[in-house]
Parts: sequence; C-alpha cells; structure tokens
Amino acid sequence: MSRYLLCLFCFWLTTGVRAQSGIETEFGKNRVQHHDDFDDWYMYETQNFVTYWYGKARNVGQLALSMAEYDFKSIESILEHKLNDKIELICYTDLSDLKQSNIGIDEVFISQNNRTTVLGNKVFVYFDGDHNHLRKQIREGIGEVYLNAMIYGSGLSGLVQKSIQLKIPDWFKEGLIAYLGEEWSVKTDNEFRDLLQTVSSKKKFETLARDHPRLMGYAFWNYLTREYGKSNVSNILYLARINRNIKSSFLYILGIPFEQIASSTLDYFRKNYQDDKNAFKSFHPQQALAIKNKKRLPVHSVRVSPDGNLLAYAVNNRGRYKVYVQSFRSGKPRKVLSGGVKNNVQETDYTIPVFAWHPNNRELALVTEKHDTWMLYRLDVESGDLSKDKISPEYQRIYQVDWMDDKTLLLNASTDALSDLYLYLPLTRESKRLTQDFYDDLNASYGTLFGQKGILFKSNRALDTLFTMPVDTLMPIQPFNLYFYPYEVSADQQSKKLIRLTQNQFYDLDLPSISGPDQISFLQDDQGVKQRKTVKLNAQGQVLQTLSTHGDHDYLSYHAADQVGAGVIKNGKYYQLYKDAVNKTDTIDASLTTYRYHQVKEKKIYSSHLIYNSPGEISSPAPASPKKEISLFQSEFPDPAGIITDQQKANETQIADIQNKLDSTEFHPLKTEIPDKFQFTRMIASRLKFKLDDMVTTMDNGLLFGGLNSYAGQKRGFEYPPAGFLIKAQIKDIFEDYVMEGGVRIPTNFNGTEYFLTFDNNKQRIDKRLAIYRQTRYVTEDLSTILSQRIRNKTMIAIYQWKYPFDTYQSARLATTLRFDRSTVLATDPASLDQIASSTQRLGLRGEYVYDNTTPIDINRFTGTRGKIYGEVIKKMQIQVVDDWKLDLAKGFMTVLGFDARHYLGLDRKSILAFRLSGATSFGSERILFFLGGVDNWLTPQYDEDTPIPNDNNYAYNALGTNLRGFKQNIRNGASYVLFNTELRVPIVQYLVNRELRSVFLRNLQVVAFADAGTAWFGKNPFDQNSPLNTTSVSNPKVTIDLVYARDPLVLGYGTGVRMSLMGYQLKVDYAWGIETREILKPRFYISLGSDF
Repeated sequence: MSRYLLCLFCFWLTTGVRAQSGIETEFGKNRVQHHDDFDDWYMYETQNFVTYWYGKARNVGQLALSMAEYDFKSIESILEHKLNDKIELICYTDLSDLKQSNIGIDEVFISQNNRTTVLGNKVFVYFDGDHNHLRKQIREGIGEVYLNAMIYGSGLSGLVQKSIQLKIPDWFKEGLIAYLGEEWSVKTDNEFRDLLQTVSSKKKFETLARDHPRLMGYAFWNYLTREYGKSNVSNILYLARINRNIKSSFLYILGIPFEQIASSTLDYFRKNYQDDKNAFKSFHPQQALAIKNKKRLPVHSVRVSPDGNLLAYAVNNRGRYKVYVQSFRSGKPRKVLSGGVKNNVQETDYTIPVFAWHPNNRELALVTEKHDTWMLYRLDVESGDLSKDKISPEYQRIYQVDWMDDKTLLLNASTDALSDLYLYLPLTRESKRLTQDFYDDLNASYGTLFGQKGILFKSNRALDTLFTMPVDTLMPIQPFNLYFYPYEVSADQQSKKLIRLTQNQFYDLDLPSISGPDQISFLQDDQGVKQRKTVKLNAQGQVLQTLSTHGDHDYLSYHAADQVGAGVIKNGKYYQLYKDAVNKTDTIDASLTTYRYHQVKEKKIYSSHLIYNSPGEISSPAPASPKKEISLFQSEFPDPAGIITDQQKANETQIADIQNKLDSTEFHPLKTEIPDKFQFTRMIASRLKFKLDDMVTTMDNGLLFGGLNSYAGQKRGFEYPPAGFLIKAQIKDIFEDYVMEGGVRIPTNFNGTEYFLTFDNNKQRIDKRLAIYRQTRYVTEDLSTILSQRIRNKTMIAIYQWKYPFDTYQSARLATTLRFDRSTVLATDPASLDQIASSTQRLGLRGEYVYDNTTPIDINRFTGTRGKIYGEVIKKMQIQVVDDWKLDLAKGFMTVLGFDARHYLGLDRKSILAFRLSGATSFGSERILFFLGGVDNWLTPQYDEDTPIPNDNNYAYNALGTNLRGFKQNIRNGASYVLFNTELRVPIVQYLVNRELRSVFLRNLQVVAFADAGTAWFGKNPFDQNSPLNTTSVSNPKVTIDLVYARDPLVLGYGTGVRMSLMGYQLKVDYAWGIETREILKPRFYISLGSDF
C-alpha cells in the first residue's frame, strides 16, 4: 500500500507540474562593459594550462602562466591527483576589468575579498600591483580546480555527481583552498587571534565555522597538516568522496574522531594566543580618534597632511565610499566626497580612492575610478571648493598619488599591467615614465631626506639602476625593500641610480612614508604583528620607536608626516583610527608571537643582521651575503629583545644555537623548476570556441525561458501548459559572451510539440537576445453531447531584446515580440472540412526597468531588494502573403502597465521576512482579464464559479494574479489588480540541530507564516458601485431584475505552511484561511511547486 501511494505521489509530481509564469518573474544582475578591450583575446598553451589574456593584459598573462607552471607540481604533490583537462587561466589587468567579465553571470557568482574566483576549470586572476598576490590567486585557483575534480569529478559526470553527492561544508573547502594558496601567514595568524579573542571560549568549532568558514577551515587544515602531515590530505579527500561522509574520513584515515581534531585545533591556537596576550603594548585611550562609522565599515587610505594637522581617510561600504577630512585639533570629521556603487556580489576594491595633500596643506587631491575612467578631484579644505578632471586615459590603474610641486603629481600607476612610477601634469595631462621594468614599485611618496628631494617607495627589484626591462622568465616574487630615488623635478638631468635603504629577505615591509627630515616610518611584521617602525637613517640603524598595535592587532593602513602618524586597526568588528607621535626616543619592542617563534625554532626563517642605508653615507646598496638563503620570508631586521614568554625562555638555548650556526653554515636555495622561456610564436589569437555547458532532461511544463514570459495567451480562458518531457542543452563560448540554448518538449499525452532556441550576445555594453519559439498543440472541443471536433493550434513567437545595464543591480530592457497564432479545424466530417483556418498576428513592444541587489542565503531565502516596472503595447494586425497580399493594422490595440517589487529582510543568519507588492492594469480596445486567487503552480487548481465574469468581447488574454491563499482561483477578476504578500520563513531544523546538515531535505525544510491581500477591478477603482462584482441579473421570459449588493472588493488570507526540497522539486504546502467581506471562510489546503512566493 505504501509503495502504491509513493508511486501515485511521484506520478502526481511529474504530471502536475505547472507553468511558473506568475511568481517566477525574471530579475537578474548585470555585468557592465565600459570598454572594448575584450574584443581581442589571445591564448598560450603550456603543459598544464591554457592561459588567456586580452591586449592590455599580456604582461599579466605572461607572468601568470610562468607562476602557474612553477607552483603546479607542489599543489599536485599535496593532493596526489591528476587532472584530465588543462586548467584555463583567464587574466585581467585589474579588478575593474574582472568585474566586467560575463563569465559566471548565470551562476550564484559572488566574489569575495582575498578569494580567487573559480568556475569549473576556469581560474580568474587579476593584477593589483603586487605579483606575490597574483601568485597566491593562482595557487588558490589551481587548488580549487583540483579539489572540485577530486570530489565531484569533471565534465558532464561532474555535473551529475555534484547534484547527488555529499554536501561539502564551507569551512572544509574554503579552508583547504586558502591553505593551498599559502600555508599560513602573519596576517592570517593575527586575523584568527582577533577572532578567538572576540568570541566566547565555550563556542565549538562547528559553531564558529558557520560564521567564519574560510578562517576556521584555514586554521583547521594548518593544524592538521602540522600535526599529522600533508600526506593525509589526499587520503581524507578520497575517502570523503567514496563514503560521502566528511567526518568519517578523518576517523578512518587518522584514527581520531573529527570532533577531537576540531577541538584540538581550537585548544592549540588558544594556548598560543594566551602566551602572546601579555606581550604587547596597548595604545593609550587618548590616541584613539573619533570617526563617523556607525555601521562598522572598513576604513582605509589614511593620509596625513604635510604639517601634521589634518587627516584624510575613506570609509567603504562594499564599493560605495565616503571621504572624510578630520582635524587632529578639533577631532571633528567632515565628509568631502562620496562615490562608487554598492556591490555585494563582487569583490570590493579597497584601493580607491587614493589621496595626496598639497604642500600648501589646504588642498587635497583625490583620485578615483568611475566607469573605467580615472578622475582627479581637487578639494580646497578651507573653502570647500571641489573641481574634477579626467586623468589621461592610458592609465589602467593608479595605486598611489602624491604632490611633487605645485603643478606635478607623482603617480604610482600601471599602463601596461606593470606597477611603475610616473610624473603627471594635471593641467596639460602630460606624463613622464620614471621606471619601466617588470618589478613591482608601490607605496610611492615624495619628500626630502637629508636635504635631498626624492621618491620613497618599496620594490622587489634586484638591481639599483633604472633601465627598461621587459617581462621574461624571471618572476618578481621576491620580498620588498625600501628605496629612495633622488629626483628634483626642475633638474634637466636625473640620475638613474636608486638608493637601497633596507636589505630585507624575509619580512613584509609596507606603506613607507617620510615622517621627518632624517627618518622614515613604515609597517613591518618581523615580530609576528604588522606594527609601525620609525627609523632614523643617519644613525646606522638606530630604531627610535617600535610601537605595537592595540593588544595584538595588525595595522591595516598607515601614514606619517612631520612627526605625526595615523593608522587603522580592526578590533573585532570595529575599525579604529589612531594617532601617534613618531618622534619618541624610547624603544618599545614587542616579543615574537608564538607563530613567529616557531618559524625561527623550526628553521623556516633565519634572522640576519639589519642594514639601514643612509642616503648621505652610501651611493650603492650593500651586497647581500651569498650564504643567506633567499626566502620569501627573510629580513635584515634583528629579532627584538622585548618580553618573552615562559615557553620561549625554556627553549632559549636551542634558539641561540640555531642563530650561532647562521654565520658558519652555507644555505643553498631550494631547487625549483624554472618555467620555460616564453615563445611569442606560440601565442595565438583566441577564436570562438563553443562547448556544452549544461544539459537538462526533466518532466516540466513551465515557461521554457524568461523571454516568453509575455501576455500572449489563449482566448478560451486561463490554461496551464500540459506537462511534458523536456530536453534542453546550453552551449557557451569560452568567455561566455555568446550563449545558445535550445530544447524540445513533448507532452505526456503526445498531443503536440514545443521547440525553442535562444541566442544571447553579451559582448558589448548593450546585451542582446534573440529567441524563437514554436508550439503545436491538438485539442478536442465538444460541440454537443454527441459531436466534437479536433483542432490544431500553432503558435510561433519571435523575440528580440536589448538590455542596457546601468550598473550591477540596475538595467533597462526593451523587447519586441512578433507572434503568429493559427487555429485549424481538422477534417472529421463535411462540415469541418469546409471550415477556414483562423490566424492572428500581433506585434508587441515591452519596456522594463529592473533592479536586483538580492544575495542568496540558501534555497528560498534571500536578503536585499528586487523589482521591476514594465510597460507593454500590443498591436493586433492581419498580414497575408499567400494568394492575395493583405495588411490590416486596424484590428486592435492593448497597453499593459505593471510592477513587481520584493524585499527580503534578514532576521538573523537563517530566517527572513519577505514582502511582495505587485500589480498590473490593461487598457485599450483589447485588454487582459486577471484572475485572483490560489497559488502559482497549484497541483490541484480549483475555479470559483460564483464570481461573475463580464461578457465583453474585448478581453483578448487572461492571466493569474497569485498568491492569494484561502480562496479558489477567480475570487476576484478584472482588468487591473494589486496584490500584497508577506512571509516569515524559518529553516526550523537548522535551529534544532547545531551542526552541518548533510540532508538537502532537512537543510531546506522551512516553516512559514504568511498573509496575503489583494483586489481586482474594472474601471477606475475597485470601489465603483457599478462594478460587475456588486451586480448581477436575474431574468425570466417576462422580467429582468438587476441586483446590486455590497461586496468588499478587498480579500485577505492568512495561514501557515512548509517549504521543502523533494525529489529535485521545490514543494510548497500551505494551509490558509480566507477573509471575504469581513467573514472568515473555511480553511483550504494547497500543494504547489516553486520557490519564493
């Protein structure tokens, strides 16, 4: 009996699928192309990669393919897996260009900061001025492609397995990807320390992992590989795929339950951070600056005026930034500029805007990007006057800016996907290039050291002489050092010699600035925390001040001028801005963090003698010792002597022995595989290449694609399309600029066929779509109790749509629709043989404004707002080209106006409150009849015969207005309608089970409470007493009586329901009460398919 009921229910699901035209409105986000650089792409194929780049990104592509091959073997050795297909590496000049790509636009494609974007076997990378960051992106991308192939497989089999296999916890995948990109770092160590210090010690691993999946997973894999070895990673992944159980794989491979490993991970790091707790000097309260930042938004681009009295900084809300100027004396911030567009689905660019204070201390230059054009704003901070001008278009990216004199700007920028130094004259828009090589030159500023004017910057260059160096097999991934370039703007001849101020081989040096006439300030992480150092250069390495950040937090941004500095740290969820004096003479050193201590202890780094070079003492850099190993993590800064923990004291002798061996031991660089030399003959133009992207076979009767979501319907009343077997496939070119989709659907009763084909061209700013649809359907009409006739209906629809995206969220759309309908009575008797086929043609024009900034949480749960406003005109016409030519445009005309707005309010990380307001009206010689009541995709629809329908012949089409639960269909009807819906959606099981749910059914099981209200009417308003809703006629052969009675046009419904994922369908079950004319009706039960409302 139970099997019989299950089979019956499955048959009900497949044959009862309804058209998703009412609620499943097409919204969608956009990609905006601001230039035509993507017209020409090039490709270069190596042993394991196919690298693509466009014209301006050649240098990125050339270095990226070298780095990819360089790191490929190391990642492969960790995961112990072979890929069947080559990885496609797609390179962009900067983040702005990456955001303009069409790849992944149909996916839930949310880019995260510090996270490489991967789709299938495509890895997207961009250049941000630092090739070490590019290398990390590539390593993460390779790791994710490998991980997806190991868990899900590749190709079509991968698509199938991904839909049926285990649910991978976010922390598991995201953490491992981050680990493959970089095993661990000072930055990550401090982020994790900050997290553990701001949450309760009672919180378990999985609880923290739900809120911080990447960071918790990163720490987990770092601990696991440290304690149990890297060789177990591949075994765990393999067993997880075989058993379809993540946790059991740890038990079988390591012999230890997952819960114990997770608990040990937290214990290990908490103990380390507890040892560090008292080893840092905190800021004094008076050093904190009050800023306007109630939403706890990131603060960046800190800049102090030359006289040390004013401060400029930016507050960034996912791309929408505000610039503030603040006086150190008054402490009151003042907003001077705002710009950018909020974008919560793509990576936020925190490098713009950038600022430069004029030497007169009253003018602030602000450089920012708008629609791929760089703009220069000049603000007079006293008068508030603001001017703007476009910067010369050859600049792809501007990383930093500074004034050199009244007329000249120093730009740290890129014109060929390499970070170099330029002089720029805003008045004439002239430029002069100062450096031209493949090394990274960043954080440039202009000032005076020892009475000599010049440029202070950091660079990973190996030579101190400037000359042109094209990209070669050498990869600029060495550590950064500080350089001073003596440069006098007014001088006729300039030296090509740089002065190297540091000899760094390990640590991270960042954000240098000239803080006094003979000193520089910068950030350094030699002790395990990125802290500010001030160095007086004429004393051969005398460190005047080392000030640790608050507790043990990294500086995120810093700048100093005239003995005054300002920096930003993040303490928990709060960004804090601090001021400090850089001219103190006392030395304040923090101890090594436990992470940094272990690096020294395990010989992963070696401390060497610090050399600060004074411009007045040397003319060339001191040679580096050939005995030192060149590592990505080595420096000449000495280990400080500050506070050390008990653990450090216990091992002091061992550490001393390691240090003593440095002078007597020769360290040889690790042998690494040198990438092949780039051969220009192997670089070829990338031609259009299509491949199968998706294939679907299902039982369905919904609209086959959004372009057919029009009002062209049947006159006989609202009818759902019959269920059928749908087969459709989608093919795309490599960059997804062109997308073709085609399919066929055959009804289960074999009474017709449907075909469709769409072609999307999204390569330019205006997206275009061509869609063609053909349907043949046979119906039988009963003429009497004895006679019936067979009718063949044919429909052909052609749509051409233009879409103009304003930004990621907003777009305007215009579509033309041409529809041909032909109805033929099949010959079954002499009468039907003589009937002439009827045909109609209609031409439509539809315009829409669409807004969509929603972010998906899970199935049927979003946050944000989306909506559309539309208008459509439809002209009936008669065109005849066979036999006699005929064109008749006087048949009929219809106008439709409507809207659909939805807002999703997150109550916490799981539950949401959703609102929807929709409506439409039609007018003209032809109109649409809207039926209200019921739900969309109702499996057992019922029709209300008591509500009268007008007998007018000018209602050409009909449509449903849903949801209005508690009633049958047609509780109200009219040429206009308005509906309001609200739902509370609670994933109940996620609250009851405090762990990651493997079951899709349990994870997406939601309990909802809802309320609906709506009305439909004829004429100007729903309260017209002459409305057909309030009148009826009773007649006999002698008398006709017109009755008028009171009936409230507004109806309401409320109730509760359940949402679930079952057998691949989104099933909705509702139980609702209706309220009509202040009377609560008997409850109704609904089962329907679909998501959202």
